[in-house]
Amino acid sequence: MGRKYVIMNSNSYFNSANMNYIFNVEYFENAKDSMINKLNKDIENFEFPKINMFEELMDAKEYKSFILYTTYPGLLMGSGNLHDISCKGAFKLGFSFDYVNGLPYLAGSSLKGILRSVFPEQQKEDKKEYCSYLNGLIGGNEKSEQELIELEHEIFDYADVFLGAYPDNKVNNESVYLASDFITPHKPLKNPNPISFVKIKPGIGFKFHFLLKDGYNMSAEDKCYLFKRLILDLGVGAKTNIGYGKFEEKMNNQF
Repeated sequence: MGRKYVIMNSNSYFNSANMNYIFNVEYFENAKDSMINKLNKDIENFEFPKINMFEELMDAKEYKSFILYTTYPGLLMGSGNLHDISCKGAFKLGFSFDYVNGLPYLAGSSLKGILRSVFPEQQKEDKKEYCSYLNGLIGGNEKSEQELIELEHEIFDYADVFLGAYPDNKVNNESVYLASDFITPHKPLKNPNPISFVKIKPGIGFKFHFLLKDGYNMSAEDKCYLFKRLILDLGVGAKTNIGYGKFEEKMNNQF
């Protein structure tokens, strides 16, 4: 049997302080049609813990990072995770929360995959276009396709480590990161039902963390710069084709 509601304070119907547990366990245990709007509001208003991720690594020579800010309409990560709940108005899409501390995050493996996706060995066609694009970002003497393939292996197959991306509490003025949104399926239905989901709000600073080494083809600093340019161009997460998952280098005070 699911647990009954225990009101921890006047603002929450959940017991846990970990959003991963709230979203994937307590939300299901307590969801009822009559309560779903209140539960959704509790998730939207949740204050995340102020944690400096990878603080123990920041003095290491290999540690590199940069901060980017989410733009409108926000950031959606982990939507492919199962979150099938029958209540009308419930959040239907999954989301990526750190299992241990509950922070929203982009896993290092996902970050690595996004960055690698534009390198020539990942392309079945249009390799020349991707080579031209990368050369434009890298600058300097133009690299051949083979040189870019060698750079790809140097970055992604050896010593460099992709730690992931988390909200950075040093640049965020608040610790409420989430908001609700919805999409309407593009299917020929007479009465399509909007799908409700949770997202990261615009204007939230995310810090991208790496352990990078100087290589034969590129320095650690240049790798970090390249990664930042790629994230700004590509975005991360789901539904980037309709504007989600985009970033900018400076906070937009309009959000």
